[in-house]
Amino acid sequence: MRQYIHAFEQCLIIRRHLAIAGRLGHVAAFDWQTGTLHTELQLQETCRDITFLQDQSFFAVAQKKYVYIYDRDGVEIHCLKSHMEPTRLEFLPYHWLLASVVCSSAPLNTKF
Repeated sequence: MRQYIHAFEQCLIIRRHLAIAGRLGHVAAFDWQTGTLHTELQLQETCRDITFLQDQSFFAVAQKKYVYIYDRDGVEIHCLKSHMEPTRLEFLPYHWLLASVVCSSAPLNTKF
């Protein structure tokens, strides 16, 4: 467990909810005021960024290969395969848009 202590890549606080993602694959979301843990995942894959979506019931994680969306309980909802090798994520709430920065030499898939 000691190897995870200094490995946190991203920390996000929205109101009273906190989401953290570590470079070594540790992801957690909880209510920091009451100390209630919503979910804790060990993904066994590099995680580069995390962001909440429209509210705190969903969050997106920029993992090694793709962006994955999880619900509050840690269940994988969706895999965004068009976001290859993401490094940063940002949810734009007024547009309901998840933006990502990718580092990939693969051609961009623009077909919807």
